[in-house]
Amino acid sequence: MVLLATISRGFVRASWCDEWTALLEHWAAHWYTMGTDDGPPPVAEALLDAGLPLSDAVVGMLRRSALEGHDWAALLLERVPLPLLNPGEPWADRIRADLPVLGDPWPALVAHLHAAPAAPTGRWDKAARGLLDGIDAQTVRRTVTAWAALAAEGGRAEGGGYDPCDVTAVRGLAWLLSLLPPHPESVRTLGALVERPPVKAVVAGAAVRALARMEGGAGHAELSRLADHVSHTVTLRRIRRALAP
Repeated sequence: MVLLATISRGFVRASWCDEWTALLEHWAAHWYTMGTDDGPPPVAEALLDAGLPLSDAVVGMLRRSALEGHDWAALLLERVPLPLLNPGEPWADRIRADLPVLGDPWPALVAHLHAAPAAPTGRWDKAARGLLDGIDAQTVRRTVTAWAALAAEGGRAEGGGYDPCDVTAVRGLAWLLSLLPPHPESVRTLGALVERPPVKAVVAGAAVRALARMEGGAGHAELSRLADHVSHTVTLRRIRRALAP
């Protein structure tokens, strides 16, 4: 079927497309990226040439492959709509399931999570507050806390790391929680993003910063607790810096 996809131009049969689709779905279910395998590119291209879409799971595999420097994947991505989040990680799947129910402006808010900077900025905060304007604060807190709690469990990458296409959105969840009125559940969730194994330095660092900047010092007690429990050197250094007077 891969050879057929490579040489078929201008003529396809529905049965071929069904088999190509099944192949891609199988690969996407079993491979995190396409690595050095030369099967997915011609099969995906043949489906697109036939006017058929690629599933979000297949697009996710291509996105991760493009980040690894596979030019074929990058070229194919120019021909498909990109999902807000790749499927396959519990926290991302929860957001993907919730968005159609939540409606506007939540998709724009999730897109804004992807723009979360390495350190909080007034510009990002202002845009986030603008998107949240008009939504009940408790609804926002419950929704975002549930997403972040799932994110604290880690992702599908090696060692529990996050999908590299979406890890910035996890950092955005931490920033967003720190903008909301302080709540014990939000504090505990940020603490979980810091300490649950395996420690994920990028996200753990964002959660430490988020706790440190919560209104009224609401996160300081949790930071003190984390200082006694976290052993990851870089994260522990960040915690102690955040607690320093």
